[in-house]
Amino acid sequence: MAAQGSPFVDLNEIDVQPVYKTQRLMFYTVENQAYQIAIGMANRLQDRAAVELFARMAGEDRDTWSDAEGETIECLVDKAQVGRAEEWVLSRLIKKRGADVFRDALKTTGTPFTSISHSTKAVAVLFSDVPAGIDHEVIEARDASWASRMDPDREAIPLGNFLGTWRQLTTDCLQTITWAAKEASMKAWAFNRLGLLPGIKIDGRGTMITTRAVTNEKKEIRCQILLHVDLTGVLAIALPVTS
Repeated sequence: MAAQGSPFVDLNEIDVQPVYKTQRLMFYTVENQAYQIAIGMANRLQDRAAVELFARMAGEDRDTWSDAEGETIECLVDKAQVGRAEEWVLSRLIKKRGADVFRDALKTTGTPFTSISHSTKAVAVLFSDVPAGIDHEVIEARDASWASRMDPDREAIPLGNFLGTWRQLTTDCLQTITWAAKEASMKAWAFNRLGLLPGIKIDGRGTMITTRAVTNEKKEIRCQILLHVDLTGVLAIALPVTS
C-alpha cells in the first residue's frame, strides 16, 4: 500500500486482456484528486513467435488494425526486429483498447491524452484528462552518460533523503527515479531531446516531488511526479502543476 500523502502510488487493477502466453494487457487507475489517470501496461517477451502472431492478427483483424498498420508490423517481423515490433504492437494495442477502459472506469466521455513509454521489461501507456507524461525504466546502475545529464550530489542524494520518509531505496533505484521523473516531465511538456535533461531540476518538499524547467520565453514550468516501484522497475508519472 502507498502511504497517505506519499509520492508513491498504488496501481488499482481494473481490467486484464490476454494477448499471448504470459503476455497480458493490464489496465489500472491511479488515485489522484486533481486529475483522472489510468495506465495500461504489458510485459515484454522478446519472442519471435509472439510478433509473428501479431503480424497474423494485424492481417486478419480489420476492426483493430488499418492496412498501413498491418504492413508496418509485417515489415518489422520480416526484418527480424522482434523487440521493436513487440513494443510497436503492444503500445498501440494498449492505446486502442485503453481509451474505452479509461472512459468506462473513470465515467468520462472525453478522448484521453496519451503518453507512451518502452523499457526492456515493459510497455506502458498513460491515459489522462490533461497533457501528462509517463516513463518506465528498469532499475540498474547508470553509466557515465547518466552522470553527464544529472547532478547526483545535488539531486539524487537529497531526493533519497526525502523519499526515505516512506521507503529506503538503493542508489541504483534513486538514480533510475531521477532519470524517469525527468523523462516523464519532458513528455508532459512536449520536449523531445535528451540534451534538455540537465536543465530540468527535481526536488522533494512536503509530500510532493516536483520537476521544473525554464522555457525559452523565461517562463517556469513545473510537474508533480507520482512514482510506482516494483520488480519491473520505476514508473514515473508527470502531471502539470498550474499554480
